Amino acid sequence: MEFSTDGAPAVVSTRVYARSDNPSSGPIVGIDTLEGGGFSPWGANLSSAQLQSITDSVIRDGDAWQLPGNRRLEEVAAFSDESMRLVTDGWQLNFVDGSATATLQAEPDASVWVWVSRVLRHQSIDEQPDISPIEVLGNDGLLIGDEAFWEAEGFAYRLVAGELNDNTEYSRPAEPIIDDLEIVDRAEWNAAVDRASSTPGWTSFLFATSLAAVAAWLIASALLVIRQPGRRLLFAGLGLIGFVLWWATAPAFVVTLVMLAGVVLGLRIAGFGWSRSGSSRQSETK
Repeated sequence: MEFSTDGAPAVVSTRVYARSDNPSSGPIVGIDTLEGGGFSPWGANLSSAQLQSITDSVIRDGDAWQLPGNRRLEEVAAFSDESMRLVTDGWQLNFVDGSATATLQAEPDASVWVWVSRVLRHQSIDEQPDISPIEVLGNDGLLIGDEAFWEAEGFAYRLVAGELNDNTEYSRPAEPIIDDLEIVDRAEWNAAVDRASSTPGWTSFLFATSLAAVAAWLIASALLVIRQPGRRLLFAGLGLIGFVLWWATAPAFVVTLVMLAGVVLGLRIAGFGWSRSGSSRQSETK
């Protein structure tokens, strides 16, 4: 039997064994096949001695390892964990309410067992945790320690909670805040994900730029009203329309560019030409 230690060869693939009818009701065993040919076991709902007894019977299956098929535990999942998929295709939302924090992560086209393996394979063999069932938004899930995991609509979710104390975040149970979760409109959700995925520095810059653009738009509109009294209703209306559009979309980058272009055009209409063209006209007069 071959074991690995933390920091040893990377995990190539994983097979998970449990009671197929109710996985969390009995032992859960994972077999990680490691780069280089070895394997590493992990488990839950059983003692280290029980895990040792079960994994003593591990057999090779081609380039991977598995439990023999005559045991009470059945294979409930088999996968290769592409951890970067969470970064490239998944998302994470962080919530803060006073000192309380919560983090919700989701990975597309993944099984809840992917999350379970990430948590359990780093546990000591002598400290196998218990897994209990939980329901989240009508979906069956698993509770491991303070963390909750579930699947819904092609995503595997992870929910963790914390508490800030003297600038240090401590873990707290996620189960009590599950009732605070709610399903929202898809468009609203996508907008929240977009806001969460943008960098704070860029967001602040874009908002400041859009604020400057609407201020310039209103000033240009006022100048046009003063310089073009015959069209004051038109320019006053354009000023109002621009403000309403900015209010509804800020800090939209395209709207900001359009408003800045409109400010330049408005200043030209109001008679504020470029100094270079003014110098040319003076030369021609002489």
